[in-house]
Amino acid sequence: MAASAFRAKALVIAKDTCSEHLRGLSSTDGFELNVGFNIQTLSDRHAWNDDGIVALLYVPELAPDDPCNRESKIAGGIPSNVTRFSDLPQYKCVYVAVAPWVSAPCSESFLSQAGQDGVAAMLFYRPDQTMSKPPPVEDRGWGLDDAEWASKQEFPVYAVPGAFGSSLMNELARYSGNISDAPHGDRLSRLYSSNATARVYGLIALENKRDTLPGLWVFLLVVLAALVVVVAGSSIVMKIIQHRRRVSLRERITSGDVDLEMLGIKRLKVPQHVLDKLPLYTYDKDGHPPAPDPAAPDPAVVSTEPREEPTNPKNSATLAVPESTEPIPPVSPATYERQKSTFSQTTCPICLDDYVSGESIIRELPCQHIFHPECIDAFLLQNSSLCPVCKKTVFPPGYCPEMVTDAMVRQERYARRSRQQRSGQGTMLVNLGPLSRTRSRRRFIHGSLAGQLGSLQSADVRTDRANDVEASPPPQTPAATTGLGRREEMRRRAVAMLGNHRMVEDEERERDAARPKWLKIFHTVFPALR
Repeated sequence: MAASAFRAKALVIAKDTCSEHLRGLSSTDGFELNVGFNIQTLSDRHAWNDDGIVALLYVPELAPDDPCNRESKIAGGIPSNVTRFSDLPQYKCVYVAVAPWVSAPCSESFLSQAGQDGVAAMLFYRPDQTMSKPPPVEDRGWGLDDAEWASKQEFPVYAVPGAFGSSLMNELARYSGNISDAPHGDRLSRLYSSNATARVYGLIALENKRDTLPGLWVFLLVVLAALVVVVAGSSIVMKIIQHRRRVSLRERITSGDVDLEMLGIKRLKVPQHVLDKLPLYTYDKDGHPPAPDPAAPDPAVVSTEPREEPTNPKNSATLAVPESTEPIPPVSPATYERQKSTFSQTTCPICLDDYVSGESIIRELPCQHIFHPECIDAFLLQNSSLCPVCKKTVFPPGYCPEMVTDAMVRQERYARRSRQQRSGQGTMLVNLGPLSRTRSRRRFIHGSLAGQLGSLQSADVRTDRANDVEASPPPQTPAATTGLGRREEMRRRAVAMLGNHRMVEDEERERDAARPKWLKIFHTVFPALR
């Protein structure tokens, strides 16, 4: 951990322990040296994970035969009475070694001795009387024989300017003996016991990891966190709103107030279990199902065996009967008139084949229109739930799709707004003047007449086409084409009868395809803003 500041001060401690309360001397009785931010980190290995290092300062004592003793005293300015390791208490104390950087061999000797003393840090200075911050460890002046010496130390190494280091060395010499020998010794002897001594301690402030980020980055992180909270909260609120809208739409669909397909919102396909509930009958020319014969099997139960094709060319397009149907319930007098009016149809509106009395199996829709099951079933299962003739739904009252999505809610809202706009345009005539209303009424009459003439012309064309179809027998097709191929052809005819009207779902799908990717993500996070 890098150092950020350094200061030294005299204090009074016991001679044999550092466990008692340390009492720093005042500026009148002692000294104080403040290096400030002019401290350089040479190695931060094994630095304390605290806000700083508070320790007693001393100069390592080398071996008597070490040539660095003489060199450090002469070149480094180390006094002979400087504070040594033996002058400090040896119980519960923390130490920081101080030494001049005079040469590479002497620096290695000081580092080795400091490691043996168990210091918390090492403090070097160059004896050059400079006041500026020392250069970093990459400078050639800090080089030793081992280029990786800084990373191999078991304690951090720092450096202070030369002028501060020389002043600190002199103070270590003045506060190395008894308390009476220290500066202002007479006064200190009267204030403290004879068991006390005055020494110099240092405080190395370390950079806290929490303070490594500048204040601007901290502010930006706070703002970013606030934005994340706001966005997440808004997204959750909108999700709740969308959930309530889905519940509301489901309730309105169940109550019959909204029909998704009749409003042009979404094509609804008929599930198989709903289709199975639509009645199947054997067509009868009298307009009602024949009475069941007790001696014969129930005619409403359709055989699973394939039925032979009729020889009549007019009825050659009749398909095989579905594999399984439910038995027809007995006809009650209350339902006879309804069924009679239903079976008054003699031709399937899709394939235009006539029904054969007692043979043709027909599917009756809730709107009382009847079809061949092979003509209408595929259309209901794959395309739409509306009758191809009258455009009424085959779903029972209160039926709702298995899942109401946000897209359905949005499309229903668009459709409701469109209806409101159209109704608003219709009420604009009320606010017009008499002349404007007369002109609008004339335009409406002319438009109605033109529309009626066009409808009559279209009806004539359809009548001619129908007569042509009845006049010419349908082409003979091989038996292989009367299966799935014929079902697909009948389904397409039913789709053509229904009309290829664009749904709101199709228009929204095209809009979604044209939207950019960032807008899709935005609408996913904030669905209520679509």
